[in-house]
Amino acid sequence: MADTIKIGNLEIDNLKVGTLSVDALYIGDVKIYPPTPPTPTGTCYEVISTPIASYTSTTYDSVFTYNDVKWYMKNNLNQYEEYGIYDSANTLSSLTYYEGKLAVIGETEYQYSGGSWVVVGSYVDSSVTYTIDDTDPSPYVGQELPTTFKIPYADVESIGWVEFSIRGDNDDELHILLETSGEIADYNYRDSEGNEYRGEITNDGEYFYLSLSSEAPQSIVIDRIEYYSPELIHLIADSKQVTVEYEEKDIPLAKTYSSVADMELDVCPSVGVGQYGLVGNDLYQFNDNEEWDTVSSSSVKFIGKYGSLANVYECSSTSVITTNQTKPSYISSGITSAVVGNCATSIGSGAFYGCNGLTSITLSNSVTSIGTSAFYGCNGLTNITLPSGLTDINYEAFCNCRHLTSIDIPNSVTTIGQQAFQLCYALTSVTIGSGVTMIQNNAFAACTGLTSITINATTPPTLSNVNAFGNTNNCPIYVPDASVSAYKSATNWKTYASRIKSISSK
Repeated sequence: MADTIKIGNLEIDNLKVGTLSVDALYIGDVKIYPPTPPTPTGTCYEVISTPIASYTSTTYDSVFTYNDVKWYMKNNLNQYEEYGIYDSANTLSSLTYYEGKLAVIGETEYQYSGGSWVVVGSYVDSSVTYTIDDTDPSPYVGQELPTTFKIPYADVESIGWVEFSIRGDNDDELHILLETSGEIADYNYRDSEGNEYRGEITNDGEYFYLSLSSEAPQSIVIDRIEYYSPELIHLIADSKQVTVEYEEKDIPLAKTYSSVADMELDVCPSVGVGQYGLVGNDLYQFNDNEEWDTVSSSSVKFIGKYGSLANVYECSSTSVITTNQTKPSYISSGITSAVVGNCATSIGSGAFYGCNGLTSITLSNSVTSIGTSAFYGCNGLTNITLPSGLTDINYEAFCNCRHLTSIDIPNSVTTIGQQAFQLCYALTSVTIGSGVTMIQNNAFAACTGLTSITINATTPPTLSNVNAFGNTNNCPIYVPDASVSAYKSATNWKTYASRIKSISSK
């Protein structure tokens, strides 16, 4: 058969360049495939953002969920189960399995390999005991505590009641309240995004047993312990010690590419269906036909670049950008640039705290609030465009950003929080929109490089103290012409009377 090319209704067959067979041919920006694209080697995985319980496709044996940052594998019953989780039973025949699955029978560990269960080691139950008291700081700071544990009944009985909270390094919290009469018993977990999970408490007269549902976090990294009872108690966490470690699958991060052509050469199995790719700030996603589709960057919640790596979070039930998303535990390098999409309404507390390598960020106009210390110490930022829908700039939001040179606060903003721009030494100009009604303590204090401040509000905003513009190079403060007298006589503005000038005098 002669080689052919499809133009209109014509067909392509056995695509070649000279004597060299090729997978695809570009004519300008047009990509031409042979009628049967090359068959990829290996197995594609699918990346999904919905909970695994609502996932119905059975095309892929391997599925990664951004919803809970976990891998799932299809077992022998055609069900998806979390990858790397041990099963235990009395007999191996009662267990579900997939290639590589680990299981424990009695004190023996097995792995499913090559169509059968093989012995890979021994299994030992052990436990770790934590002594909980009012020691501050706790000796357990930085340790990872399972959220399933037990407390000796005798400990609680000797006191009559026990109450304490374990705070995590992301402001999450475990709260425990017990009374031996059984009338008071409460165990719950609240994460940094405000989600709350109720726990189950049982006791057999020897121990109180506390556990959370499978949807809740299964561990917490201890930041501090707040203990309210008069005597110490013991918290006992069971752990598993085995002779081999399960090799976790790599998390399929988004990839960055220097060009579209380079990206289109990267296909299954090195790229999974649903995985994202970035060319500059342009976002693409790998589809079922093993091709890259363009995706609007604003249609996802968050895109972060980490040098040669990237991460994409799709829209979810929470509209807050959190530190877990900007600083995921599975990426060791720091964030360098970011795009916040239309489904995000808030930059959470400390979301970009100390991100010195962050040089650029795009905020969608859907963002209405910038949280406490959200960009504290982001010295790589030289400029940022605040969204037109923004209403609140909270405490220390941009404090100590040494390289910001100018800032325009939109008319939608009503409150500029305490120390919001303090210590921004490189700032030379500030423009404050007409909607601002409150400027809190030290909001612009020690911005020693300022050469001008312009405030467009006709009514002088309330100043919480006289240091809102303290140590700002004695620069002029320009206000609407008709409001000069009002500013000079307003409470706490009198301090700056000699600096207040009309906008028309610029």
